[in-house]
Amino acid sequence: MHRKTADEYPQELLDLFHEYQHGEIDRRSFLEGLGRFAVEGLTVAAMYESFSPNYALAQTVKADDKDIRVG
Repeated sequence: MHRKTADEYPQELLDLFHEYQHGEIDRRSFLEGLGRFAVEGLTVAAMYESFSPNYALAQTVKADDKDIRVG
């Protein structure tokens, strides 16, 4: 699945996510706001999922990293 970058979303949607992320609105309000952007088969659930982080894609430290010292 292609992970979208911030510049691929409308600014109004990013502002809505920002409000949710920083506790200015609750989850219900956020999901209701997402409903305004749901079009042509893209459901609110799919949009919500696209904002969720994929921790499997996070940068990891190599096991043989020379800067790590175990003691």
